Amino acid sequence: MKHMKPSIFDRLLEIIPGTLSWSLLLAPIIFIFFAPEISVYIIVIYTFLWLIKSVEMAYHLLSTNRLIKRNKKINHLEKAEKLKSDISFQDIYHVVILATYNESYEVIKRSVQALIKSNFPIREKVFFVLAYEERAKDI
Repeated sequence: MKHMKPSIFDRLLEIIPGTLSWSLLLAPIIFIFFAPEISVYIIVIYTFLWLIKSVEMAYHLLSTNRLIKRNKKINHLEKAEKLKSDISFQDIYHVVILATYNESYEVIKRSVQALIKSNFPIREKVFFVLAYEERAKDI
């Protein structure tokens, strides 16, 4: 298949994000010389937007932390055994895939030990797969 030359429209779509980013970064510096009050407004608005973004991130972090703490108290094995389904819980097999790239032996060992120490019927119902990235060195 031949390499097609991008159209002018495609090239404009490629240029817009970079141009917009650089314009937003350089606008306050440029406006300092021509219209300092506009520069101040830009900086204040930009700072305020980052404040809002930080507060939003903190809110989501705290709410997620609460969800994690609440879900840790739930006995998921008991809930799974009580599920009403055509398939019995005892007939279900699970696959745990531990995808790694450059993790040390100690990290992988702790993960496997945590899986073994869980109250789940490991030996009978779980297949464990240790997956490495192809580009990983010294496996």
